Amino acid sequence: MPRVDGGELSLAEFRGQRVLLVFCDPECQFCAELAPKLQQLDHQEPDIQVLIVSRGGTDANWTAIIEHGLTIPVVLQRHWEISREYGMLATPIAYLIDEAGTIAAPAAVGIAEILALATRPKASANGGQD
Repeated sequence: MPRVDGGELSLAEFRGQRVLLVFCDPECQFCAELAPKLQQLDHQEPDIQVLIVSRGGTDANWTAIIEHGLTIPVVLQRHWEISREYGMLATPIAYLIDEAGTIAAPAAVGIAEILALATRPKASANGGQD
């Protein structure tokens, strides 16, 4: 996926880590409300990596990144192509990806559900919750 700040990024780079994969749009008001909370979460929850997949152009996304002081990686999709692969065309929406690279929980839609998903306990090796 193309990064807003240049270069490419792949989910494979995060194998071995839990990832909160958040789909946003710089034109979405709920996404704007969620952005600073994601930044805070990224600093407070060291065992989860937050990754934003955003729509729109580079300029609109840079404006949002600067406005919200984001240091979280932001990658771009042009026409919902990545969202289609996950089966949901909405923002904000998020998926929890486990250490093995698989979706660990149903999609979370909206700010409260996304934040709750991010703080969900890790599954233990025997399938239970730690």
